[in-house]
Amino acid sequence: MKKLLLGFTLISVLTLGGCMSQDEKENYKIKEETNQLIDQKSELEQSIKSLEEANDKERYIITLQIKQTHFSLDISEHMKDETNKTKIQIPVDKAFYDKVDEGDVLDDSFRSGSFFFKGSIGSWEIKVVEKEILK
Repeated sequence: MKKLLLGFTLISVLTLGGCMSQDEKENYKIKEETNQLIDQKSELEQSIKSLEEANDKERYIITLQIKQTHFSLDISEHMKDETNKTKIQIPVDKAFYDKVDEGDVLDDSFRSGSFFFKGSIGSWEIKVVEKEILK
């Protein structure tokens, strides 16, 4: 649509350019700029409307707890693991949100690098601790 309008404008300017007075040319130019601004305004309004619709949608958030666990008799090692745990919130899609429950362990993989290089026996524990829907 814009290309058609621009092409029509160009043809009009070329054919009528020699016949128009300076004031008519300026008025024509002002009308053209006004039309372009109106088009830009409608595009911005549409973008704002799309953003508002996106903000009205539900957002699915899960909170993950990530911590290390060690196989050890040393109580300070267990205290360190408990102190160093962290929680993060991440947005997920509805299908994943429905698939997991609070308390589900998503990963408890063995830390093989620490075992081979430092002799530490432990694992990561990534667990879902909270689910919420934001509107």
